[in-house]
Amino acid sequence: MTAVMTLPRSRFWLATVIFVIATWLGAGTLLVLQPYVHLDPELLMLTQFGPTIGVLAAIGLLAKDSQQGTKNALVRAGVGAGIVVALFGVCAAALALAGQPLHLAIPEQFWLIAPLQLIGACGEELGWRTFLQRHLQTRFSMIVSAVIVGVLWSTWHIQYYAFGPAFFLSFVTMSVAVSLIMAVLVRGTSRRGSLLVAGVFHWLLNLGILILLNFEQGGLRNMLILAASSVVIAAVVVGGNRQVTR
Repeated sequence: MTAVMTLPRSRFWLATVIFVIATWLGAGTLLVLQPYVHLDPELLMLTQFGPTIGVLAAIGLLAKDSQQGTKNALVRAGVGAGIVVALFGVCAAALALAGQPLHLAIPEQFWLIAPLQLIGACGEELGWRTFLQRHLQTRFSMIVSAVIVGVLWSTWHIQYYAFGPAFFLSFVTMSVAVSLIMAVLVRGTSRRGSLLVAGVFHWLLNLGILILLNFEQGGLRNMLILAASSVVIAAVVVGGNRQVTR
């Protein structure tokens, strides 16, 4: 287990508020700047680095931790990859039962999208799991912390607000379930290790959605199936974890 120093209550809440506000404002600024840097949003959304800005804003208030949880990060990243495969396997089975088989849709620039998506996923996870999940766990249980992170993470994706309440509620459900899975995976790792584990998981999840369940155009059925499948997998992962308490 990684040793983490607990911040005084005032510094804990100050760091939390600074991170959340800086993340939202940073992402909004990057969204405005995106057209001016002439970077195709399909390749990389600059808003993914909003959480990185949040961490940089709060960095002076962060608790220190040891590095003893780094060595098993590669193993956990591999386990996470297996969980992503299982998740999309459940999605495929659900779609098949509904008479809607998966259709592969590999973008022409996938060779460029894939590495850029890894960078973007790590940009997000530097804030969500590497900072906020660990930060909240100094005060709350792993599960409560993961639910809070999942809600903030999902509501931060403002591009999905336009797809309607049913779609967005499903997206929030999926995000909370995935947040619980990643909380189990990064538990006890160092910050460096958690970034590797969560970054790879987030990256593979994004690629799976892009190739198999693209809901960028508001595909409610795919979103509902992904949300339900995520809840099933999260229940198995959290239920099988022996250390779900703080």
